[in-house]
Amino acid sequence: MINRTVTLSSALATLLLLPASLTAQTDSGASNQAQPYSPGATAQASDSAASFSDTELQSFAEARDKVDEVRMQLATKLSSLQDPEEVQRVQKEADMQMIAAVENAGLTRERYNEISRAALSDPALAEKISQIQ
Repeated sequence: MINRTVTLSSALATLLLLPASLTAQTDSGASNQAQPYSPGATAQASDSAASFSDTELQSFAEARDKVDEVRMQLATKLSSLQDPEEVQRVQKEADMQMIAAVENAGLTRERYNEISRAALSDPALAEKISQIQ
């Protein structure tokens, strides 16, 4: 249970680490607006989770592991930096490494983020991903 929580937290942190300019390249202005809550939203998340193939989930798990590794290295590096420009450079480098990890696993950033969001809202999907070795 704790491992799954840490993994899901890592996935969410990864989403937050990706630069908005990179993840928003394909977004339209309307899609950036907050969506109102609707009772069917949870059912929609579960339905969309069923649309992920086993291959995509395997790729996601592989990418997530590499992204987590980069994120941990980033945290270590940032703890010793004082210069804001150096911090920004290191963060940008880590962002590019995380994006490369996702793309090298065969996923787009958008698909990786879709799976990550679905796993955060669908415990069954999160469990399935956590079982992938």
